[in-house]
Amino acid sequence: GKKAFHDGEDCLWNKPGNEGQENSLSGPGCRPLVQSMMYGESSSLAFLCAAIGDSICAARMQTEALAWQRRVLQLWNPSLQSFDTLRLGQQGEAPTLSGVRELASLSSPWF
Repeated sequence: GKKAFHDGEDCLWNKPGNEGQENSLSGPGCRPLVQSMMYGESSSLAFLCAAIGDSICAARMQTEALAWQRRVLQLWNPSLQSFDTLRLGQQGEAPTLSGVRELASLSSPWF
């Protein structure tokens, strides 16, 4: 199967069409929407685990939620005052922020 994480990167990589956008100026990469969805999922699971009394599961999911939150916050672009897509670098270049403000990045990243 395809790798969701690229070597050296701590982020899920995705194409715009895979998250409901037909096209995107920022293109594929580490996109804010999927990272924030994973934060919301792991936060909800932590709550549910705690509700059923499974403290080990709750702690694990809370750790996951914090990791996803960190990933989302790394996508903040201060010059845009918006979340941004981290594009995969070309031929050994480091990944860079796209510099494009998109509609999906204007919504709350904390589902």
